[in-house]
Amino acid sequence: FIPWSVRSATEVLAVSAMTADDLAHEIPKSVGKVTVVHLAARPNLIPVDAEGNPTTPAHDAHPYKVPYFLQVASATRNKNVATVVTAAVALASDGTEFKVVFAGDDPYGILADAMHLPGAREVCVAEGTVSDARLSDLYQGALASINPSIYEGFGLPVLEAQALGVPVISSRGGSLPEVAGDAALYFDHDQPTQLTDAMRLLLTQTDEVERLVAAGVENLKRFSWDRAADETTAVLLAAAK
Repeated sequence: FIPWSVRSATEVLAVSAMTADDLAHEIPKSVGKVTVVHLAARPNLIPVDAEGNPTTPAHDAHPYKVPYFLQVASATRNKNVATVVTAAVALASDGTEFKVVFAGDDPYGILADAMHLPGAREVCVAEGTVSDARLSDLYQGALASINPSIYEGFGLPVLEAQALGVPVISSRGGSLPEVAGDAALYFDHDQPTQLTDAMRLLLTQTDEVERLVAAGVENLKRFSWDRAADETTAVLLAAAK
């Protein structure tokens, strides 16, 4: 339905410039009528005080006894969970103590299959589908959020992590560099050794963790639901003329 919808629409909204470029390539009639409106972090994951103001995440109160990395995703092929498992097993082979926690369902058994890799179950934890409250806790306690996707049209977990003061490790898949900006450690999605190196860096270099947290705070300033609402309203009004 997407090609027909895009060709017949007066205006088209895309959540990233990458998506807009893909539309232009796949559906040439979209050119000239696509407006990019970025999304933002989900506010219901961010702790607030009694007046509704965001509070500083409590990183000392995390659910695991060792440092852990977090991937938030439904384990479809695109989410590239096998690369994360492979990288984790390689890192653990030298005795480094840590965990990788996966939050999200596994509808096709892709994560379960990846966990058959020797050593995977000692270092990887599948939490499955979690509540927003649990997800917020998992983010806040994580050493870093890993976003290894082969392709993303946007990448909300990047902003969720940054909103909760968590460093981001990301592939260069799709729009992820557009969303994460300069506030991420990047690796090629098909190179688990690069991911292993990034994980080791954050486990050993506190200054790099602090740099990424500060960069994430700055990056978040580019994204706002109020701005998204205003820009969407403008597109809807233009379509109504």
